[in-house]
Amino acid sequence: MRRIVGFLLATALLATSCGTQKPAINGGPERSTCDATKPTGEAVILEAPITVKIPKLPRWWTAERTMPDSLSVITRQPERLLSASLTIRVGQATRQDDAEGSLQFLAGLRMPSWKETSREAIRVCGLRGIESVGVYEEPRTVHSRDSDKRPYSRQLTKAFLLVGDRVGTTLYMIQASVRISDETTEFDTDIALMLDNLEIVRS
Repeated sequence: MRRIVGFLLATALLATSCGTQKPAINGGPERSTCDATKPTGEAVILEAPITVKIPKLPRWWTAERTMPDSLSVITRQPERLLSASLTIRVGQATRQDDAEGSLQFLAGLRMPSWKETSREAIRVCGLRGIESVGVYEEPRTVHSRDSDKRPYSRQLTKAFLLVGDRVGTTLYMIQASVRISDETTEFDTDIALMLDNLEIVRS
């Protein structure tokens, strides 16, 4: 089975007009340098309500944006039918008064065929969170030469980074999701560089 890594984070400090609130999630090791320009000197930037940066790497390009609050970078090897993508999204939390509750709620949302194998506390840019590891199989259909359709399961790697932070009185969730086709380690180094140096710019 293919290993899948998930990162789910809630903010360590939520600034409100009444002061600062700390979620009950235990802290863990720092997961990111929080310096997107460290690997190559350049970064890809999503300027949503909260600015998020990832390293700009060779062989990766920015996909056409379909929503103002999301950004995707993609790489492909067509000759080997391999591809990978990393998407960043920023959206309002479902539970505006409860950062930890929003984190736990989203951590519990799983797609069919997802099996979590471990979970531990981590930090990203000083924000507390959860690292989730598991496996996922996606049903697919292939076409043979005689046009018959044969279903099969394609194993995918998928990673999630979810951070909660406030802009004014609104709680936002920042999600970075990684998708890698099939069982390959071809993109592991690049994915690690992006996740390990993901930067969240907080006002």
